[in-house]
Formats: sequence, structure tokens, C-alpha cells
Amino acid sequence: MGKWLKRVLIAAFVLEGVWANTTFAGLYLQADGDTKLEIGRTAQALRAYRAAAWLLPCRQRPRMRVAMCLAWLDRKDEALATLRGVVNREPGVEEYRYRLASLLLSLGKIDEAIAQCELGLQRHPGSRYLESVLARALQKRGRAAEAVKAYEREAVSLWFDRFLIDFGGTLRETGRADEAETLEKAAAVVRSQGRPSLPAP
Repeated sequence: MGKWLKRVLIAAFVLEGVWANTTFAGLYLQADGDTKLEIGRTAQALRAYRAAAWLLPCRQRPRMRVAMCLAWLDRKDEALATLRGVVNREPGVEEYRYRLASLLLSLGKIDEAIAQCELGLQRHPGSRYLESVLARALQKRGRAAEAVKAYEREAVSLWFDRFLIDFGGTLRETGRADEAETLEKAAAVVRSQGRPSLPAP
């Protein structure tokens, strides 16, 4: 074996070792961020996710988590810019599109939220999470009949009191008061069980 081939092989092994260590470190930091997020240390989680995103430039999940932390820290413009980049890089991932649509809706960008949901549903027909955001966005836009249809296609709202109340209000707008009353009663039951306020895919 020639000297040049030995050098090439040694360089390849070194590069592979560096790549493996970098990937391992990035995944460790991502897991560390998840742990910190679970115990409510959002700022620390953000630092861990940012480091993970730097070490794993081809993976979008750490960037999505960065955006979530930014939103929870009320840095929503930064979160929105980050999420737009994530979706542009991986437009086919349902969760990323759902997170972007949810954030747009919370910022009052209703038409953009509807557009993101519709794009996502073209790729993921029947996505309960995208339908749930679409239903709320259509309701805010005053398109009650379409909102009811979206609510009926998804089941996410049945788990959360806040969304049950939204669904009930939309049913009232379309003249279905008896069904609205049933949902409002269900919302009280869900609230009494202490379920979380927001869905997560």
C-alpha cells in the first residue's frame, strides 16, 4: 500500500471520528435541552438547543425546539423567523408545519396560518393537528361553517377545554346550540381533570 493511500485512509478515519463525536455531542445537547424544558428551565433549554443546532447543521429538530423556546420566552418574531427557516428546509414534516401555523395564529396572522394549514394538509391529508389549527383560524376569520367542518374532521379539540369552548362557540354561530351546550359541559369535565392547555403532536 502506497504512502499516499495510507495518508488518505488515516485522514478518512480521523474525519469519521470527528463526525461521530460531533453528532453524539449534538444529540446529547438536544436530549439535555429536552430535560431542561421538562423542568421549566426554558432559557437553559434554549442554550442547549442552539448548541445542538450548531453541531447538527443538517437536522431541523433542534432548530424547531429553539423556536419553541423563543416563543415561550415571548421572543415571537425570532421564533417565527426560525420556524419559517425550518419549514423551508423540510417542508414535508407535519410537526414543523403545525408549529409554524400555530405560531402564526397566536400572532394574529390568520390568513398565513390558514395557508400553512392548507399546504400541510395537501401533504398530510387527515392531519388532526393541522385541522385543529385550521378550525381555529377559520373561526377567527368569521368562516364559521368551514370551521365547524374542520373541527369535525379532527379530534384534538376533544382533549382540551379551551378548544372545546372554541368549537362550541363555532357551533352556536351556525345554529347548533344543543351540540354547543354538550361541548361546553365536556369542557368543564376536561378542566376538572387538569389536562394540559395545548396539544402537542
